[in-house]
Amino acid sequence: MNDPLSLSAERRVDEVCVRFESAWQAGQVVKIEEYLGDASGPERTALLRELVRLEVEYRIRRGEQPTIEEYRSRFPTHVDSISCWYPSAPTIGCDSPAEAASSWPDVPGYEIVAELGRGAMGVVYKARHLKFDRIVALKMILAASHCSIDHIQRFLAEARAVARLTHPNIVQIYEIGECNGLPYFSMEYVPGSNLAAWVKESLLSDMEAAQLIEVVARAMHYTHGQHIVHRDLKPANILRTQGGLPKVADFGLAKDLSDDSGGTRTGAILGTPSYMAPEQATGKANEIGPSADIYAMGAILYELLTGRPPFRGAGALETLRLVVEQPPQPPRAFNARVDRALEAICLKCLQKAPADRYPTADALADDLATFLHGESVQAQSGSATRFIAAVFRESRYTAVMRLWSGVWMGLAVNAFFICLTQALLLWYQVQDYTPYYVTWLVKMFADWGLAYFLRIRGGPPALPVERQLLQIWMFFWANHFVTAWLYQRSGAPVAGFTPITEMLTALTFAAMGAILGGSFYVSAALCVVGAMLSAQRPGAGTLFGAVVTSPYFFYLGWRHRRL
Repeated sequence: MNDPLSLSAERRVDEVCVRFESAWQAGQVVKIEEYLGDASGPERTALLRELVRLEVEYRIRRGEQPTIEEYRSRFPTHVDSISCWYPSAPTIGCDSPAEAASSWPDVPGYEIVAELGRGAMGVVYKARHLKFDRIVALKMILAASHCSIDHIQRFLAEARAVARLTHPNIVQIYEIGECNGLPYFSMEYVPGSNLAAWVKESLLSDMEAAQLIEVVARAMHYTHGQHIVHRDLKPANILRTQGGLPKVADFGLAKDLSDDSGGTRTGAILGTPSYMAPEQATGKANEIGPSADIYAMGAILYELLTGRPPFRGAGALETLRLVVEQPPQPPRAFNARVDRALEAICLKCLQKAPADRYPTADALADDLATFLHGESVQAQSGSATRFIAAVFRESRYTAVMRLWSGVWMGLAVNAFFICLTQALLLWYQVQDYTPYYVTWLVKMFADWGLAYFLRIRGGPPALPVERQLLQIWMFFWANHFVTAWLYQRSGAPVAGFTPITEMLTALTFAAMGAILGGSFYVSAALCVVGAMLSAQRPGAGTLFGAVVTSPYFFYLGWRHRRL
C-alpha cells in the first residue's frame, strides 16, 4: 500500500513527469536518474513509478526491448515495487496479446480493444461502446493505488472542459463515468495519425501548412470563446483523420479562464518546451491566455514548414532558456522555399511579447486565409512601425532591471551633483584639468561603490546580462579617462571636452538600451541634446544633464523598482 502524497508533492511529481515526457517527445534520450533529484520517501517512490512507466513506453517506441531485470538492477531499493508496476506498462514482457489484455480494466458498457497510449497521469484505450456499437477512445486515470484528489480534479477538469466544446475540429466527448472509484471519459476515436507522425514523413507545402493551421486556428478561436486555453498545443496533440481533417485533442493541461480557483500555481511550468510561449516557460500562470495558444500554433506552423520546432536545446531546461531569451531563426533559414509572407505570419505568432502576436486566433486564421488567396498579409504590413516599436520596446530582463533599480537611482543622484559641479567649473571658466579629473574620479568610485554595496557585494553577478552591463561601464570609464588624457595632451581647452564625454555617455546608454530596452535610448538621446548644448555654450550641457537627464535616469530606477 502506497502512502498518500500531499497535494504539493503530487504537483511536484506531475511537473517532473511533464518535463521528462517533453524531453522524450522533443527527441532527447533522457534517463530517469537525471530527474529524481532530491525527492525522498513516498514522493520519490511515486515519481520513480511514473518515470519508469514513461521511459519504458518511449523506449518501446524507439524499437528497444526494456526488461524488468534491467530496471531492478538500476533501482535495487525498489525491486518488488518495479515488479508490481510493470503489469500496467504497455505489454512489456507479455508473451501474447491475451496476456496484455488481461491487464486492461473492465469498464461496464465498453469492450477495450487496444491501448493507444499513456502519460504520467492517464491511459487511453481504443474501445467499443457496446450499446451504440461504435469505436471510441476511452481515457482513464492510472491505478487507484497512487491516485490523488489533485489527479482526479485535473482529470475531471479536462473532461468538463472538452465536454463544453462542440466543434468539428475538436475531439468530442461522449460520456463521463466512473469505474472502481476512478473517473473515465469516452471520446471520439480518430483513426489516422497525428501531425507529429505526418511531419516526420515529409514537409508540407506552404499551401497545405497554411490551410491546416487556419482550420486549427478557427477551432482554437471557438475554444477561446468558451474561456478555455489549451496550453499544450503541439503536433502530437493534433490528430488527422483519414480524410485529412485536423482535430485538436488532449486538453489535459487546459486552463479554464472562467474558473477563479487558481488551479495552476504561479511558477509551475506546464506544457511541452519546444511549443511553450515565453510566459509559460517562465511559469507566469496569471499571464497565460489565448495568446499562448497562438504562439504554439506558430511553433507548429514552423515545424510543418521546416521539419523542426523553432527551439530545441540539448535538454528541457536549455530549450526553455532558448524560448525565453533567443529569437527564432526565420523558417527560410532551414527551407528556402517557404514563402516570405507565410514566414512573416509564422514569426508574428512567435513574438516574445503576447501583445506583439495576433490579437486572436481568428485574426491568425484570417491572415492565413489572406495568404491562401494570394493577397498581402497583415503580418507584413506596417513593417517600419513595427521595427520602431521593436527598437523601443522594453526587454524581457525585468527581473534584472528590478535588481539594479536601486543602483540606478543612486547613480542618478551622483550624476546630478557631479553635473552641477562641472557646470560651475565651466561657468567660472576653470581651465586647469585637475578639478575635472577629481570630479570624474569621485563619480567613478561613487558609482562602483553603489554597485558593490547594493548589488555585487555577495559575489560576481551570476546572470550574463549583468556581466555585460558591468563590462559596458568598465569600457566607458576606460574610454573616458584615456580620451580626456589625449584631449588634454592636444592642448585643447577643457570646455571642448564636455561634448565628447556627453557623447561617450550617450553611447553607453545606447549599449544598455540594446540589451535592456528602449527607455535607455531616451537617456542616450538626452545626452546627445546635452552635447549639442555644450557645443553652443560651455556648461549648458552639463546643467541640462543635472536638471533633465539625471532626474530621468532616477525615474527609470524608481519605475523598475516598482515592477
